[in-house]
Amino acid sequence: MISRDQSVQLTGMLVSAERKAECILIAEQHLITFTPARYEYVAIQITNAPDDLPDGKYELIFDQRICRVQKLHGKWINHFWTV
Repeated sequence: MISRDQSVQLTGMLVSAERKAECILIAEQHLITFTPARYEYVAIQITNAPDDLPDGKYELIFDQRICRVQKLHGKWINHFWTV
């Protein structure tokens, strides 16, 4: 299987019990299958999220995926797992 990797920018939505906010994601996109085209994302970085989002747990929704993330001491913890 041939893998084609590239850096991509995606729009995401951060959702908590109290809030919903748009953000931009920078990630490495890996092509898993060609027909139909299916991708996996790694090294995901959350950028352009509103600064006033409080620390806590969030769902990150992007590209028909839902991942759980956490903001701790004002920083996004860089581990993601799919719901």
